[in-house]
Amino acid sequence: MAMRVAQVGGTLGSRLRTGGLLVAGFCLGLAAARAPVVLLAGVLASVALVVASVAEPLAGLSAALAVGPFRAWLEIWSPGIAPYAGQAVLTIVLVAWLARAVWLRESSLLLPPLAWTLGGFLFVGLLSLLEPHDLWVGFLEWIKWVQVLLVMLLVFDRLAKTGRHGVLLAVAGLAGAAIVQALIGLWQFGLRGDGVEPFLIGGRFYRAYGTFQQPNPYAGLLGLVGALLMGIALSTAADWWRAGRRPRDLGLVVGAAALA
Repeated sequence: MAMRVAQVGGTLGSRLRTGGLLVAGFCLGLAAARAPVVLLAGVLASVALVVASVAEPLAGLSAALAVGPFRAWLEIWSPGIAPYAGQAVLTIVLVAWLARAVWLRESSLLLPPLAWTLGGFLFVGLLSLLEPHDLWVGFLEWIKWVQVLLVMLLVFDRLAKTGRHGVLLAVAGLAGAAIVQALIGLWQFGLRGDGVEPFLIGGRFYRAYGTFQQPNPYAGLLGLVGALLMGIALSTAADWWRAGRRPRDLGLVVGAAALA
């Protein structure tokens, strides 16, 4: 009798959960049908970002790398969200990384040696806020360095725990963000046909600026990522050469060179 009651209770609980999920799905579908397209896209993108960041924080960080350079462009087309889009994405990634560590009970956080140096710098910077020229501006600048430290900890911790897979994912994220900007710059340079008059070169081409709206930071991004990819390509080629120049590994060398 007790077993039968337990079975009935279990069946009832399962049906209630299923019914609750159906009702929640119906309500979400109704809300999605009535919501503005931009709002719906933002919600779906946020959910996807949370899921990706929990599954692998480096994937979420790759999304942050892709969104960050669009701030200047967003200031033109959507100035209300421009200052917050990149910060929101990075905050979601960092919170998801910490939540993932707590959920999986990862008690160890691997620290790079530079973390202690940067931590000391942050401490001194915090002391400088005791008598600031502008407390709010100074605090925002200090927060930026906190973000640098957190991103460094995230990358080092995940690379140490995921090995080659994490390295490939991190490099792919950097390369993806740079490739998007490079393609935009190629279009601005000669394929568009017109451009910003002060950026005109030789009467035909234009200085590229990507989504930065300025050529200098745009060139800085491509230069930094390009140098890293070139180093990876040379290292891959050297390893291939030392390993006996096996034809089956030639594709990896060609792929690394193509990215660079």
